[in-house]
Amino acid sequence: MNKDMIRRLQEAKKYEWMAVKALFPESATAHIEVIEKELKEMLMECMLDFLKSNDEKDKSEQKKEAKDVKKVTIG
Repeated sequence: MNKDMIRRLQEAKKYEWMAVKALFPESATAHIEVIEKELKEMLMECMLDFLKSNDEKDKSEQKKEAKDVKKVTIG
């Protein structure tokens, strides 16, 4: 996809979200925005945990590979 298409899709999603929020009463809009912010933060935390766990797995696999190496003498 080119950058212009991605930008238009993002803009369309923004307007879609604004339309959904317009369906709720004004008093609920603030609550919805708080929930949206909390969900974004939760998603970021999950992504960070996932990346950290993958990094730890990679490091443990590298250590395991290093332990399996044996010295061989030819003589």
